[in-house]
Amino acid sequence: MNIQPNKDLLTPHVEAPTLNSKNVNRSKKNNMTKTIKNTTNTRFNVSKKERNICRRQMKNSCFKTNKSFIDFKKLIDIYQKELKSLKKLKQTEIDLLETKINNLEIVDGEQLIINNLSSLIDIENDKSVSVNKIKKDITKFKKTNIKVNDIYTDSKCLNSYENQKEITDNDSWDDSSKNYEGSKNGKKYFIKVINIENMREYNYKKIQDNLKMYKIAHKHDIVAEIHDIFVCNQDGYKLYIVNEFIKGQSLNNYDTKLLTPGDIENIEALVTKCFKNKIVLGWIDEKNIMLLHDEKNKPILDKNKNKIFKLLNLNRSTHADDLMEKEKKKVLDSIQWLQEKSENKIQSLCFKKIIREKQFEFILK
Repeated sequence: MNIQPNKDLLTPHVEAPTLNSKNVNRSKKNNMTKTIKNTTNTRFNVSKKERNICRRQMKNSCFKTNKSFIDFKKLIDIYQKELKSLKKLKQTEIDLLETKINNLEIVDGEQLIINNLSSLIDIENDKSVSVNKIKKDITKFKKTNIKVNDIYTDSKCLNSYENQKEITDNDSWDDSSKNYEGSKNGKKYFIKVINIENMREYNYKKIQDNLKMYKIAHKHDIVAEIHDIFVCNQDGYKLYIVNEFIKGQSLNNYDTKLLTPGDIENIEALVTKCFKNKIVLGWIDEKNIMLLHDEKNKPILDKNKNKIFKLLNLNRSTHADDLMEKEKKKVLDSIQWLQEKSENKIQSLCFKKIIREKQFEFILK
């Protein structure tokens, strides 16, 4: 399995070695596993239960090349048991244990395995977020004065919007969201509906970050305005984000050869405006750039007769201050060896103990 420990949006992903556990009951392997094909037609075999854990903890990095059979639950159980035991030790006992572990045979690529496992076993990010917390948090993104404790019922979810139509070309923030267009009081809107039943912490953080970026970007005319946002219970609790509807077409449906040097300058100016306002874009493609149209479906032009554009989403963006905090945390974590009994040192020793004592064996491929 290629585990990508580095989740920074602007940092290239580092592919780790395949981790093949020998703890799987191989006699049941054929019944337990399913084959998932990715775009390169390589296979990743894993049981449904393990795959669900993988999806929660590592998201897209589950679907990578090579084969892997890992009992994640067993690994986490071993880790938690060892960590609990290590935390009870005094510093002198930790030093003795560390000497003992360091005298054991080094496992090939163990530091890379330790780094990846540290990313994998992220218990805090796997916690669920309550509907009430989400309901309270979203008030800072609302334009309306709806009370914090109000949750719309079935009849008020999207029933006030007419001419509803699902947009199947989905650029979802997560696998459980859907996009719609609808109209209200003669005005058209774009509506994103996100399932928040059993929402995990890491997914919720992505949504929060995206909303934060939207709020900043709209002030500078980079993206559409958020018209309303609310929680509604319709076949389960869902988050409804209602944006103004942008009339136009994305550049993936446009002959880009028709773009003039002035048009390109306007797109570059849009990107520059993002970074000037501390919106750090991870990447941008034709699908994410919208050429604005007027009511006659003609491109809207500026005073220099160049086309005007907006970004459709900020899915891969992050705030510069957040990025700086992440980088600072990396450096601070890297110097925790200065402390005698730091959290990182205990965790690293825990993984090294598991690996070198072969409680859970990994084979690099």
